[in-house]
Amino acid sequence: MRTPYGSQCSYYYEDLHRGRNNRECRLLIGKSDKWNVKLCKSCTIPRIQQCIEYDNLNYSAGISSEMFGLLRKVQVTAWCEESKSEVVVPELGCGQCHSSTIFDKFLAE
Repeated sequence: MRTPYGSQCSYYYEDLHRGRNNRECRLLIGKSDKWNVKLCKSCTIPRIQQCIEYDNLNYSAGISSEMFGLLRKVQVTAWCEESKSEVVVPELGCGQCHSSTIFDKFLAE
């Protein structure tokens, strides 16, 4: 679903039908009661999902506070089920499952 900031996110949900105002992040359900739509602006999940489309990556997220609690942002971590390791740079994948990239194939030809 498209977030209010224009990016496509599979974890964002909103129901505005007939006067309802239900908005939620399904990645952060149960982890934080202080979620609001403004946090979608700092979330990296839409960018990660756009860069890499892989079913074995599991995402977890939390809200971190910076500058005495005035600035809040979403911190995302990823775990690869196939290689059983934490993904350091989620935009690139774990490195073991995605060892062959499009660029490597292009350069080999």
